[in-house]
Amino acid sequence: MGNRFLIEISRVEIPEKREIEEEIQKFLDRFQERWKISEFKLDVDTYSPKGRKKYSMHAKVTASDMLFVAKASGWNVPSTLAMLLERLEKMIGKKLKRKKIKKGSHTL
Repeated sequence: MGNRFLIEISRVEIPEKREIEEEIQKFLDRFQERWKISEFKLDVDTYSPKGRKKYSMHAKVTASDMLFVAKASGWNVPSTLAMLLERLEKMIGKKLKRKKIKKGSHTL
């Protein structure tokens, strides 16, 4: 079960805020134990180029005492958030795997 205190979403005045919180919580539930996530901050901005609403998301995640930053933008909340979380998953997983391999190679 997730720790709800981890999620901080700022600048969101959109109807999808609850949906965003639920998706982030699912992400944390999957990875929090493995990556020791202690903080998840998300800034969501909207802007309207040529009259269409576009979303810009910037996440800062502290995992295993390291800071990870990812960005994504798109025309709708679900796909933009999915892109952002996928980028975070790849970034954090790759970095922590490298850290684990590097740490393990010193113990020969």
